[in-house]
Amino acid sequence: RFHNHAKVLKDVSEENSFFANLNEDHIRQLSDLLAEGLEKTMEVHLSQTSQKAVAAEDGGGGGPAGAKKEDGGDGGDGGVEKKEKKEKEKDPTLGFYGNAIRVKETKNRLVELRAVDEMVGKMDDLGKFRIGGAMLPRAPVWARKCQWTPKDDAMILVGIYKHGFGSWDKMLGDEALGMGKIQASVEPGTKNTPEAHLHVRANALLRRLREVKQGTRSMASGPGRQLGPPRGSGPPRRKAPRPPPGSGKVPRARKAGAAASAQAKQKMKKGPPPTVKEILGTEEIRATLKKIKVLQDGTKPVTKEFKMKKMKLYLSRVGHHIESVARENGFGEKEEEEVWQLAAKKSRLTDGTRMKTIFKRLQG
Repeated sequence: RFHNHAKVLKDVSEENSFFANLNEDHIRQLSDLLAEGLEKTMEVHLSQTSQKAVAAEDGGGGGPAGAKKEDGGDGGDGGVEKKEKKEKEKDPTLGFYGNAIRVKETKNRLVELRAVDEMVGKMDDLGKFRIGGAMLPRAPVWARKCQWTPKDDAMILVGIYKHGFGSWDKMLGDEALGMGKIQASVEPGTKNTPEAHLHVRANALLRRLREVKQGTRSMASGPGRQLGPPRGSGPPRRKAPRPPPGSGKVPRARKAGAAASAQAKQKMKKGPPPTVKEILGTEEIRATLKKIKVLQDGTKPVTKEFKMKKMKLYLSRVGHHIESVARENGFGEKEEEEVWQLAAKKSRLTDGTRMKTIFKRLQG
């Protein structure tokens, strides 16, 4: 609850004795400075992005790029708009008293925490708080191991309201939240921890909460659901009579099933399966492999715990993508092994087989 200055002062004073010398006015001034800095940095970023796009458009007529533009090539308005969109999507950084603050990420987090405060804070009995529908993301892989329920997801938001985002140890120790069951999802000898599970799940819940609050996701229906009249509210449906035996006529349901099967087979025949490079060529997977490579190089000084936490996250992302593509295209072990080998090569890991084994171990 960043806007609750008394709560912020109390929390940070417990973490750092320096803040014990401050008061609520100091915290309010710091929060105002941060909010102002976020807005100004975003304005400058958007302004610079527009200027670069205009400069690229104006300067495209003189050289080869200009000629390509006249011929109807990639140097036209479409390329400029695409480049401008890509620049706008970047997350600018604000320098705030020696800390690098991601502007979009921080603004999103503040929206999420304020939404939690508005939803949970109005409850007289926090134990009765529940969420559902479009606000529930897909259940995590480890949910079955500990009988995780939507009530537990709601208690994560209650824990964030009571203890603050990131205070996973306090949430685990809060008996009112009932987070002890998550211990059953952790197997000895693996890098998965209850804190890591809570962190990932909390991020997913907060992101979904923000999408609903900002109107980018409907509150009424979950993904793939369409609202309509209740079942049985309309007039009764009359069943079509079955053709008599020996008439040679095929029932309508069987015809529809055969047609759907033929369409599915025709769809499978369209185009060859993706190549190994195409599978790992998506923007998200390329960026993830690059992050693994940076962790392996050791160019950035990070703690061992941070490195293991990030490595687990990145490997899970790559592994789920490879398994999904292999399943959709009916890959055998040989084709899937080729994908893992290329992924290991691009991320500077020793061997694709070992990379796959680590991923399987992380999934339990």
